[in-house]
Amino acid sequence: MSEKKKKEKAKREISIGRALLANVIDMLIILVSSVIILLLGDVLMTVTLGLFVADLIGMLLLIIIIVTIAYNTLLHSSRKKSTFGQRVSKLIIENGDKKIEKR
Repeated sequence: MSEKKKKEKAKREISIGRALLANVIDMLIILVSSVIILLLGDVLMTVTLGLFVADLIGMLLLIIIIVTIAYNTLLHSSRKKSTFGQRVSKLIIENGDKKIEKR
C-alpha cells in the first residue's frame, strides 16, 4: 500500500465521536488531577504555614493550565506518543516510520 493510501485511510478512521471521547477523557483526567493538586496544596499550606488559598477559582485555572501543558507534553513525548484519551478511543495513528531490522 502506498503512503498516500495509508494517510487517507488513517484520516478516514478518525471520527468526531472518537475525537470527542478522547478529549473528554483527557479533560476529566486534567480536571481531577488539578483539583487534587489544589486541595493538597491548600491543606499543606494551611497545616504548615497557616495560610490558605484565597481565590480558589483563579488558582484552579492556573493549575489547570500548568497540568494541561505538562500532561500533553509528557505523554506525547513518551514511548506510546499518545494521551490516555487517545489510547482509550483508539486514535493512535502510526506515523509511517519503517522499522529497520538489524541483521
